[in-house]
Amino acid sequence: MNEPLDPLEAELAAFRPSEPSPGLRERIAEQLSARMAIRTRQFWWGAAAVALTTALALAVMLLPRGGGRIAQPEPPGAVPGLPLTAAFDDTLPTAWSFRRALSRSANDLDGMLDRHAGLSPESTHEAGQFRFFNSSDTEIHNLLGEL
Repeated sequence: MNEPLDPLEAELAAFRPSEPSPGLRERIAEQLSARMAIRTRQFWWGAAAVALTTALALAVMLLPRGGGRIAQPEPPGAVPGLPLTAAFDDTLPTAWSFRRALSRSANDLDGMLDRHAGLSPESTHEAGQFRFFNSSDTEIHNLLGEL
């Protein structure tokens, strides 16, 4: 069974929204079209920016570098920056020269390492202590306390 509506509900049910005036409709339509025009303009500016960025990135990647010079291929086994004759220079360190020095004696290898490192055998170096934390053990103990 349905109960009858009370007077307030009946009054509220009788309310109907009024039709918008033609002026209101025109203002709403103008505002919507203005927003759409702004969004369309923003879209095209964004698309142009993306296209320009893409074109610049492709130009940077695809254009040759080096001022138009064609790089000559280096011969096999060549070290960049050194002439090919440097491979046969006994004054320069090579893996083979170190291996030959080690096969003679450990002292020969140490001398060769010192000579190529620019150190003289009579130079002395003080061994320093390397620490990750600059705090002393006492400072750490005072900070942490007794656990």
